[in-house]
Amino acid sequence: MHVGTGLVLVKNEPKVLLVLILTSGTLLTLEETKMMGASYETKKDLKAAIGQSLRYVETLMFGQEYKADGTFCVVGPCAYTNRKWYAAVTMVNGLISKVS
Repeated sequence: MHVGTGLVLVKNEPKVLLVLILTSGTLLTLEETKMMGASYETKKDLKAAIGQSLRYVETLMFGQEYKADGTFCVVGPCAYTNRKWYAAVTMVNGLISKVS
């Protein structure tokens, strides 16, 4: 993965733009780079919680990452200090339906 930064003007105010490019040359969107914290000690514990509500920690300063219906990425057991595992979680009606 290649990471680049650049300075852009947004409404006459300079902003730093972070660009993530996969080795295939694909540009990642902001949606694809979100990583919410999942409050489970292991990925196995998260998989055991299928059918239950997700225990999570929002990590974005602006907006929400959690979706009651949809798929998103999580990291655990702590998004800030202890990243031991990663997973894609699919939610249906506010309940975990799939973990991969």
